[in-house]
Amino acid sequence: MTTVNSRLRGLVASLALIAFLVGVPSTLVAIDAIPDLEAFSWSRLTAPDDGTLLLEVLSIVCWIAWAIFTCQLIMSVFAQLRGLRSPRLLGLAMPQLAADRLVAVAALLFIAAPSAVALVPEPSAAAIVAATPLPDSDTAVVADPVATRVPPASADRAPQANEELYTVKRGDSLWRIAEERLGDGARYVELVELNRDVLNGRPDFLLPGTVLKVPKVEAPASDAYVVQPGDTLSEIAQEELGEADDYPAIAEASRDTIQADGAQLTDPDHLRPGWKLTIPRQSSPTAPPIPDDVERHTPDDPEPPSDPEPPDLTATVAPSAPADESTAEHSDDTDGTVIPGWLLPGLAGAGSIFGGALWLVLRAQRRTQLRHRRPGRVFPSLPTDLLPAEKTTHATASVIAPRIEALDAALRSLMPPLPRILTVTMSTNEISVSLAKPTDLPRPWSGAGTAWRIAVDDVPKRPEDSFPPYPLLVSIGQATDGAFVFLNLEELRTVTVTGDLNRKAAFARHLAAELAVNPWSIVTTVDLLGLGADLSLFNLGRVRTHPEGDTDFIGELGHTLSPITEPSDPDDFHVAIIATANRPLSDLDELAAVINGIPGRSSAALVDLVGGGRVSGTHVYLTADGRLQVEGLGIDVTAARLSEEEARACALLLDLTLTNEVMQVPLSDTDDAVSDLAGALAPHLIEPRPEGQAGSESLLPLDAHAYTEAAATTVEDIETLAPKVAPDAQATVEASDPTLDEDLARWEAPGLVATKLTLLGPVGARTTGDTKATARRRPFYVELLAFLALHPDGVSSRSIAEAFAIRPERVRVDISQLRRWLGNDPRTGKSYLPHAEASHDPDSPALYKLDGVLCDLDLFRRLRTRGQSRGADGIEDLVTALGLVSGEPFTELRKEHWNWLLEGDRWDHLMTSAIVDVGHIVTAHALAAGDDDLALWAAQVSYAAAPYDEIAQLDVVQAEKAAGHDAKAKHHLNDKVFNRRDDEPPPIDLPQRTQQIVGEKNWASRGSRPRRTG
Repeated sequence: MTTVNSRLRGLVASLALIAFLVGVPSTLVAIDAIPDLEAFSWSRLTAPDDGTLLLEVLSIVCWIAWAIFTCQLIMSVFAQLRGLRSPRLLGLAMPQLAADRLVAVAALLFIAAPSAVALVPEPSAAAIVAATPLPDSDTAVVADPVATRVPPASADRAPQANEELYTVKRGDSLWRIAEERLGDGARYVELVELNRDVLNGRPDFLLPGTVLKVPKVEAPASDAYVVQPGDTLSEIAQEELGEADDYPAIAEASRDTIQADGAQLTDPDHLRPGWKLTIPRQSSPTAPPIPDDVERHTPDDPEPPSDPEPPDLTATVAPSAPADESTAEHSDDTDGTVIPGWLLPGLAGAGSIFGGALWLVLRAQRRTQLRHRRPGRVFPSLPTDLLPAEKTTHATASVIAPRIEALDAALRSLMPPLPRILTVTMSTNEISVSLAKPTDLPRPWSGAGTAWRIAVDDVPKRPEDSFPPYPLLVSIGQATDGAFVFLNLEELRTVTVTGDLNRKAAFARHLAAELAVNPWSIVTTVDLLGLGADLSLFNLGRVRTHPEGDTDFIGELGHTLSPITEPSDPDDFHVAIIATANRPLSDLDELAAVINGIPGRSSAALVDLVGGGRVSGTHVYLTADGRLQVEGLGIDVTAARLSEEEARACALLLDLTLTNEVMQVPLSDTDDAVSDLAGALAPHLIEPRPEGQAGSESLLPLDAHAYTEAAATTVEDIETLAPKVAPDAQATVEASDPTLDEDLARWEAPGLVATKLTLLGPVGARTTGDTKATARRRPFYVELLAFLALHPDGVSSRSIAEAFAIRPERVRVDISQLRRWLGNDPRTGKSYLPHAEASHDPDSPALYKLDGVLCDLDLFRRLRTRGQSRGADGIEDLVTALGLVSGEPFTELRKEHWNWLLEGDRWDHLMTSAIVDVGHIVTAHALAAGDDDLALWAAQVSYAAAPYDEIAQLDVVQAEKAAGHDAKAKHHLNDKVFNRRDDEPPPIDLPQRTQQIVGEKNWASRGSRPRRTG
């Protein structure tokens, strides 16, 4: 909601509180409604009734009601100040809820609402198109610093040693932050002093996502523990004493300690950051704590073993696994988890580098797709038969993609003359290179002679627009310690591969496929003879497949390379992979001689899978059990491989993410659905916009051309997003969702009055149950909670087991712990997660369903639906919906997990598109109404949620211009639209919608429009 409306609502609620507390007794006294106990004497009770007795009874009832509600208001105030739930008295739950809501609304007068001219949070490094839940990478597209009022956390905002960063959440104020982080709200002046450049003299206006510097809490003494934000007593006990159930000992030892804010520990469930707790230490040796991997059992609730983690997908597939292993059912692993049946061996294990590099290409292409999305539309989900490939790349890339980008940056940072790299070994934390001759490498590289290494954390930032120094570097397999080994084919020049025939074919496919997607191989062309018709679908232009007999390219490549007689820095690189005996030996020998004779850099390599080893070449041997050995280089690893089916699936993935075809958002499966999955009204509740003004029956009531003139939109956009609503739409929607206001009040309550799940930003949950039930396993249970929340019709234990790659017998244990963590709904006293509900059909499994858990995704959709049904009066609901957004949806996910999110309804795609569409409506409305602050705020929320959606990009540009920030708008337009690059090649041509808006706004003629060429 807007700042003015928030303040007005808070003011009205505050006046209502004062009127009730003071006005009611004053009125009763003024009308002489003071109870007279003599009116209830026996003589008065037996006298003829003249109405006096009834008035006395009414006055007593009024005074009692006033006293009860006043006490409940006082309890609500104290409870919300302390962040606790108000106590519920039997029979008085409803008036207590009313008191809680009234106090919460009154608090808006004192809690800063989001400023419309505040920050655009920096997009997380994992941002992908439509917020596909792929993992974070080290390369982030950062929000344009000149397009933000408050700079994101960057190098110049890096905290000092005695400081840390805090990201503002919805409802925060400086006083509250100081109270929670520093233990004393009065210390907010320290926050103002530390963040003058961010607050710009307006400390009362904070936008969710603003990054503030906060003083660190002093380190504890050896026998004390300083409470950190988010700590619970049971978690502290688990960490310090080895057992969560020992928390009463810490509470007892700390009860008499006077804290810095003057308070004392009286309630084990109420801790404040900065408090010092005394940790009782045993004077005599005790039995060692039970290891985490030993399952503990209690008579009532089983304690699960360690956080169920699927096997490391980068080391999952055994080298001797059969080629059709990917089609097998889940296979058991020894730790209680299972290897998922959808896992493709060629994209995991020894082939993880290819899987991660493929994901980087898919991410770039999906980001480019979002440039072509139109309002009210989404991109269709991938075919079901491609899900195994997509899920494997997603899981693998969550671990491997950041390492690939680190390797690319490390090698691009090397300055000429380039060292002659033979091999590269990449582990989790380190990159090692072996050189052909001794060379000194600059810091932060360390080593000597031909062996050098660099820590992944020390890799410098990748130079912009740099030429890849080693385009023919390709992974060949994985060592026993999990490290990946690469060969620089350019340095080796000619390579002969011998050994098992099937292994050679799979290895050749891997080489060609990886060279087609590696970020450093963009200038490489691969010619593949006699193998790889499945690779011909790779549409990146790097792979050319040739059937047997099509050998002219061998001679042509030799003629192309033969004129090179002096050392040079080549622009084009070539790899010829020969996988058939039917080839011209003379041409092949001539090509090998030419490549070996090129002075300096060869720029080419020949890989022969059939002929005998050449004297000048490198010999690679593939064993029948899947090992790859290079004797001259001391290499013995599990060989990377790629089957025909895997190669075909990967090629189709690449092809489908290049299309710009969009579709309407799917409707809900229920017959009485009032909206689609993104929250827009169902077709039977809307009508086409008329010519001219649409009137109050539309979210945007003015003539469509009024919005195209004021905002970065088109008539088609307005007709799609803001049609007229049917006469019965509002009544139908409100009848279908009567509890929306109550649920929203519970979500916005300052204290924790309900279990809350956050998905429209970094995922997380706050619960009212037993926090020690999920101690140290929180990310797993947050994911399990999200899985249940996004399947409101219920899920079976088998569905959970398949989605989380665990054995079915584990599910009941995990559900039990989740139930304890969620707790009970204070309104009903019942569990948020009831026991599995059996179906009337004996053949159908029992289903687990959540009951009463609040989720920002659900509230957003419901607010959008109701807002649209109210026509022009519904904008306030849309503004409230945008206020629920805290960043890119579905980010900060567990690595190698959340793969189930790629199935069925793609909530990640749907919700980023929905946020941008709602933001576009609010921005267009605000610009047409002259509310520049609201327009800029709405555009920035959309941009923060979907930084690659061009609708949001253009909304930010127009909102900045309307606010008078012409320089920021110009910079954003040039950097994020005209010169935007999602991959290595130069910028693409502007999408049709962008061209139309740019032309109508005359943006292209206002100043320069430089075009980088890469």
